[in-house]
Amino acid sequence: VPVEPTVKVDTWWDLGIDDATAIWFVQDVGKERRIVDYLEVSGEGLPQIAKRLDAKAYRYGRHILPHDAEARELGTGVSRIETLHALGVNNTEVIPAQAVADGINATRLMLSRCWFDAERCERGLEALKQYRREWDGKRQVWRERPLHDWCSHAADAFRYGALSRLPIKSPSALIMPNFGVV
Repeated sequence: VPVEPTVKVDTWWDLGIDDATAIWFVQDVGKERRIVDYLEVSGEGLPQIAKRLDAKAYRYGRHILPHDAEARELGTGVSRIETLHALGVNNTEVIPAQAVADGINATRLMLSRCWFDAERCERGLEALKQYRREWDGKRQVWRERPLHDWCSHAADAFRYGALSRLPIKSPSALIMPNFGVV
């Protein structure tokens, strides 16, 4: 998928502290949502991630972050948003905490407009393909929440991006049947 140089690139994040941080790089070109790149890192702090963003040399638009980006670190009292701003990552938007099912449904509605770069998004695409619910063998039912594994980070970041394009106050109006694989 080509990167359109005249269109800004938005990023959709899932922040990981003990887990991975996942970031999708997205352009809206006409009716297409171009998913042009994906970054996943583990064990790196925000300063290293900001350097990775700079190295990609995209013209950035919005940086979509999860609700926990506003959490303040106990030792410093500084939020992750404030840290990112100090590192030059500005134009941030925080997605309020919402039901996971609402985000999955928003993602389902958006997917038909998405075009993925197969090479730059390879790991993220594999994560989306393998994202699934967890089976409760004891009760013989699917659990309501998705399985938390290596796929969760990419899927959560993508979900936040899908929610950022919707009227945040009423995503429950988009509920669709068959909660599960995205």
